[in-house]
Formats: sequence, C-alpha cells, structure tokens
Amino acid sequence: MRTKSDCRSDCVHDLFSDRQASRNSIGLAELFPFCPPGHSLRNAPMHMTTAHLIANPCDDEEDNMAMLCCHSTQGEMFLMSRYPDEDELEITLDGEPSTLDGVKVTLSPTTLLIEIAAADADALNGADHLEIRHSTAASDLAEVEETLQNILKGTGTYISQLS
Repeated sequence: MRTKSDCRSDCVHDLFSDRQASRNSIGLAELFPFCPPGHSLRNAPMHMTTAHLIANPCDDEEDNMAMLCCHSTQGEMFLMSRYPDEDELEITLDGEPSTLDGVKVTLSPTTLLIEIAAADADALNGADHLEIRHSTAASDLAEVEETLQNILKGTGTYISQLS
C-alpha cells in the first residue's frame, strides 16, 4: 500500500514535471534523488497483506461465477470475479468495481501479483500492479489456481509459480 509520503512525492513530482532542470531549479533533485527524470511513482505497485485468499472456481448459486477475494490486514477488500459467459473480468477494490481484460496474474505460494494495463490504473487506485502477500494453506492453493484459471481463461494470462 502506498504511504502518505508516496502521495506527497507524487503531488510534488507531478506539479513540477519530470524535467531535471525543473527539479534542480527548486531544489527537488536533492529532496527526491530516488525519482529520476521520466519516472513517476504513480505506477508503483500497490501492496496488500492478507491471512488467506478465498476462492470459488464455480459458484452454483451465482450462475457459475468464478470468484477470488481477500481482506487485508488493514481492512481493504479485493475481489476478482468473472461469469463464464462474459469476455471481461471484474476487479473490485474497496467497493469500487472495474471491468477489465488483458489482466496478467502470477500466483506463488506467498504472493498473488495482479498486473493491469497502465490505462486501467484507476482500478487499482492509480497503480498498474497489485501485490498481495498471503499465507494461504498449501492445501488450498489448488482451488485458488483453478479459480484464477477460470477467471482468466480467454481474457487474461495466468502464470503459476507453485511448483
């Protein structure tokens, strides 16, 4: 998750442009040496931590919708879902739904990485990556994997790092 100082840096960075000369003239080069010309913190990954991922590869009560969700330790909610007859998936972050396609998801035993197009960054509060650190039991990861495959089939990319 981005911090207040990240947001503050974004505001200062956006206000005075990416040009090194602009940052030098007002002393920003010394204040923000980590922000090279042409770089923006706007697309820095968003982070969440959750105890476990909740997955349902085919919910009979919801017209066979595939659904993956979690609640962060900070109370944020993430939901990714797709009905089998739809061409796009839906990502909901803290109650704000967005319909997307071309999503890339990588699952490892401890991390779920969601990557979206920069043009769709509003879906992730301005970020084009969401990294969810999780402690999902190894015995539950097969269901998480099946769910992700169902959600992304024909509309996104799934990469497994489980083996």
